Amino acid sequence: MRDRRTSRRTQGIGQVAVIKVHRYFGLSAAFLMLFMVVSGWLLVHSNDFELDKNYVENEVVLDWYGIYNKPIYGYAVAGHWFSSLGNGVYLDQNKVADSCRLHGVARSNAEWVLACEEGLLLLTAQGKLIEQLLPGAGLPDVPMGIQTLNDGTLLLKGRFRVWQVDSEWLNWQAAPQEVVWPEAKLLPEALQLQLQNVERYQSIQWERFLLDLHSGRLLGGYLIDVVALLLLLMAISGWAMWLKRRRVQRQQRLRLQRQQLATRDQEVAGGVV
Repeated sequence: MRDRRTSRRTQGIGQVAVIKVHRYFGLSAAFLMLFMVVSGWLLVHSNDFELDKNYVENEVVLDWYGIYNKPIYGYAVAGHWFSSLGNGVYLDQNKVADSCRLHGVARSNAEWVLACEEGLLLLTAQGKLIEQLLPGAGLPDVPMGIQTLNDGTLLLKGRFRVWQVDSEWLNWQAAPQEVVWPEAKLLPEALQLQLQNVERYQSIQWERFLLDLHSGRLLGGYLIDVVALLLLLMAISGWAMWLKRRRVQRQQRLRLQRQQLATRDQEVAGGVV
C-alpha cells in the first residue's frame, strides 16, 4: 500500500511538472508570436510611422551592429575637406553625394570634380550636383584619382593609364604617367568628431532594425528556430499530458468496472443465500 501511494505521489508530481513546462513553453511561444505580429504590422505601415526616416540612437543597439567611431580620411582642397562615409561623400560637414567611393577631388573652373569608382561627379561650389559622367558613357576609364595642374589641365587616373580632358569634357587623351597624386589624410579632430556622430547615429533606420528583429537576422537568424523549437516542445509536452490523462482515465474506468463486478457478485451471493 505504501509503495502504491509513493508511486501515485511521484506520478502526480511528474504530471504537475509537465503542466508547468507546457505552460512556460506556451507563454514563451505566445510572446514571440505576438512580437512577430506587432513588428510585422509596423513594417507594413513603415511609411505611415516614417520608420525609414528615423534612426536608432540606442548605444547598445549600435554596438550590437558593430558601428563604432573609426578614423575618417579625406582630401583637403581649397580650404575644404571632402571625405567618404560609407558610400556617401561629405563636403566639410554636409553630405553632397550618395553611392560614391571617393578616390580624389579637384577644382576646375570654380567647380568641384569628384573621382568616384562609379564615375566623375561635377558639383557647384556649394556642393550641388551638376552632372555625372559614367565609365563607358562619356568617361574612358574607372576613376582612381584626379588632379588639376597649375595650368588648369585636369588629369584623371584610370586603372591602367592617365587621361587628360579638354575644357568641354568631350575629348580624352592619354597623358604623361609621372604624376604625384594627392593622398587621403586624417580629418581635423573637430570635423572628424562631427562626422563620426553622423555616421554612428544616422546609420541604422528603425525600419531596418525592426526588419532584422522580425526576421531574426539580428539574433543570428535563430529567432525562427527558437519559435519552432518552442512549438515542438509544446506539442511533445501536450502529447505527454494527453497520454498521461488517457492512462489515468483508463485506470479509473477499469477500477470502476472492477467495483461494479464486485458489487454484482455480492448481490448474486446475497440472493443465493
